[in-house]
Amino acid sequence: MSEKCKNKIHCFLRPATVADIRELRRLFQDTVLTVNAKDYTPEEVKDWASCGDSTAHWEDLLSRFHFFVALNAGKQIVGFASVNGEGYLHSMFIHKDWQRKGIASALLSEMESYAGGRGSWRNHFRSQHHGTPVFRAAGATR
Repeated sequence: MSEKCKNKIHCFLRPATVADIRELRRLFQDTVLTVNAKDYTPEEVKDWASCGDSTAHWEDLLSRFHFFVALNAGKQIVGFASVNGEGYLHSMFIHKDWQRKGIASALLSEMESYAGGRGSWRNHFRSQHHGTPVFRAAGATR
């Protein structure tokens, strides 16, 4: 585990495992139902959150993408991000109570290091409205 979120808080990053699925699912759904609800209709949010229901779906995602999780001092997952083999960021979700604390930036940096080390980082993003600032701050373009 590496300490990465030093700019505002202490958090630790590590690769995700199938043992994390329960927490990943909860964090994903809670974030979609709270943070993302500001930008979508209730029907869209409910449908999106339901994508996290299946454990088999999460197992498939963990097999196809490289996931990192951010842990707080209590070792709870407070954020996660994933990148595919071509260096495109697949997902990033930060717990509603842990946003704007440097976690997204630390995860983005970790994704860039991981994919860049394989010669595949793409400094380009497609983001929901609330994610744009962290990507722009990292120099990414749409």
